[in-house]
Amino acid sequence: MFYLIGKTNTFIEDDNIKLKKYVINQIYHVDPILGTSNVLGTAVPVSYVQVEFAKRVPGFCDLGQDDQLILIKIGFFEIWLTHSARLTTVSSMMFDDGTTFTRQQLETMYDGDFVSSLIHFASTFNALSLNDTEVGLFSAAVLLTADRPGVSDVKAIERYQDRIVEALKVQVGRNHANEPQIFSNLLIKLPELRNLGAKHSAHLDWFRSNWTKLTLPPLFAEIFDIPKTEDDLQ
Repeated sequence: MFYLIGKTNTFIEDDNIKLKKYVINQIYHVDPILGTSNVLGTAVPVSYVQVEFAKRVPGFCDLGQDDQLILIKIGFFEIWLTHSARLTTVSSMMFDDGTTFTRQQLETMYDGDFVSSLIHFASTFNALSLNDTEVGLFSAAVLLTADRPGVSDVKAIERYQDRIVEALKVQVGRNHANEPQIFSNLLIKLPELRNLGAKHSAHLDWFRSNWTKLTLPPLFAEIFDIPKTEDDLQ
């Protein structure tokens, strides 16, 4: 234990910033040429992936642009976690490109309780043994969450989500005929995922408060509304 009178808080803060910055750069690394991010493990920008997925969700493009943007940005982490669950174990998380991050690295960026909740979600979600179509429909239902802060056309979003959920029910009933509990267990995952998204956003408050001390990947800052310059505060 360090007893640096008058400097202890500064020492801890600087050390904490260094640790977080290192893990951010590893997990959310952006290729300077391709502009790609490990957070999705793909060769196209994160924002492009999210928009292209959303455009394929029935009804999404009929919404106003402001509502579209809100749904994409707030739902980003929840949808990402849904797709990352398959590559998550009790000790690590792997991205599609093969990059693996240990539980310890994730706990450096977040905290033990949050990481445990992430791993629990992934484990129980994987236990449902969903196919790609079912995961896609579930992700669409997550995207079309009507009570996101700031959305205006709540009734339309609810209507589109109801249709997606009904399609999901049909798919699950057809593919898991001998497991009638699967669909209800899947619906329980929606509020669990929503809670994880809220906790993730709360963790990002640290970055929003300390943005002047960090050099964040642009896509990371853009998606999660973290300032990069003084102009972003206007």
